[in-house]
Amino acid sequence: ESTAQLPCRSMGSCASSKRPDVYASSTTELSQESYDVILAEFMTLDIDSDKKLSRAEFEKIVALPGHEGCKATDITRLFNTVDLDHDQTVSFEEFLEHMKKQRPWIVAGISETSYNKILNQFVTLDSDGDHKLSRAEFENLEGLPG
Repeated sequence: ESTAQLPCRSMGSCASSKRPDVYASSTTELSQESYDVILAEFMTLDIDSDKKLSRAEFEKIVALPGHEGCKATDITRLFNTVDLDHDQTVSFEEFLEHMKKQRPWIVAGISETSYNKILNQFVTLDSDGDHKLSRAEFENLEGLPG
């Protein structure tokens, strides 16, 4: 089994995570600030500091934005989805991939408010509701507020 380093972009590598580093290239699309926020959230959940989340640790995800009010069955289903290699733990890399999908504005490098504004403008322009903008719909920019 190869030993990979937990990626800490600002400092090289952290302690060994003892799993293949298959997600390392996915971190390049995040800003340092966004990466650090997700890393801090992971570290908050990783009570025993073993660089992976057990099922019990993962259940504390309900304290993070976007996961409030999740039921136990939802958390179980989420854990099984986020645990990509099905080893009954969630690595930082798996957590990072989940959080990037959960918060697409992080990947875009903008605030959640800006993301929601852009999304609302897109919906306004998409007059036929096909989730694509035709040239005619795009040229209707004057129909947007502000």
